[in-house]
Amino acid sequence: MLKHKLITDVAEPLAAHHDDMKTLVTENPWLIPATLFMEVLPATVIIHGYWKNRQLKKQLQIEREHTKQLQLEQLNQLRPGHHADGRPRPLAHHRPFHHDS
Repeated sequence: MLKHKLITDVAEPLAAHHDDMKTLVTENPWLIPATLFMEVLPATVIIHGYWKNRQLKKQLQIEREHTKQLQLEQLNQLRPGHHADGRPRPLAHHRPFHHDS
């Protein structure tokens, strides 16, 4: 019922807008590269941020692994009853039994 009252002729405003834009670009051709720059800049920032984030995550992963290795080395050095290279020391020096007879 209200459809026929809400429908307006859209072709005329679009044609007028198109003509205005054509005139604007014809009078100011520098708007084309400026507009493209404004479109490309956010995409460039996003791509750079993504790349840098991946790079930093990889560096953090390497540093964490390095820290784990250092902690394991320190643990092996500080463990009582172990040699510096991590091998366990014998608990006691076993001598063969000598019976006094």
